[in-house]
Amino acid sequence: MQSLRRKRKNKILILVGILLLIIGLNVLLYKPIEKIDNNEFEQDAINQFYEQFDITEKVNEVSKEEPIKKEEKKSNNTIDYLAVLKIPSINLEKGLVNPNNYLNNVKYNIEILDNTEIPFMSGNIYLAAHAGNSNRSYFRNIPKLNINDDVIIYYDNHIYNYKVIDKYEILKTGKAVIKTKSKSKLLVLVSCIHNTNKQIIVICKLV
Repeated sequence: MQSLRRKRKNKILILVGILLLIIGLNVLLYKPIEKIDNNEFEQDAINQFYEQFDITEKVNEVSKEEPIKKEEKKSNNTIDYLAVLKIPSINLEKGLVNPNNYLNNVKYNIEILDNTEIPFMSGNIYLAAHAGNSNRSYFRNIPKLNINDDVIIYYDNHIYNYKVIDKYEILKTGKAVIKTKSKSKLLVLVSCIHNTNKQIIVICKLV
């Protein structure tokens, strides 16, 4: 009897061990696989955005001409980007969705904040995203930006070029104070500084 009980107990322990091993492998592998899939999906969405427009000409003012659209290609991609933000010095290239889209939230994306005037270039642009180590911490590297670094917005068939003119830290109070003497149209990047009670503000002007 004792021998049978031991065998049953050993079988149960082996089964529990196998289940724990499977769960552990799923936890370890899920995030990297999810990140790869998200990166591929993201790049496909950005490529689709670029394919819709002729963005070869650099401009600093809103054109009165109608955008020149290329032949649209059908895709299973469900992200319809309004614009693309590109910051070469920190290797950031990310699509921006319409402010009314549920994906316009720092939980999922770089968020277009309420004070931004739509359409873009009719006023200032305010963008926020998470810092940290997750695959959605799109602004993790903006503290590394330097004065005169390039920041680019692709929007409405045009390329808008900005230069970083200032960056500073503030306490995290729920309100971001924008300090600048520039009279140019601005692009303002806002993020928390990881593991602190501070936020970083990066101010860029249209050039």
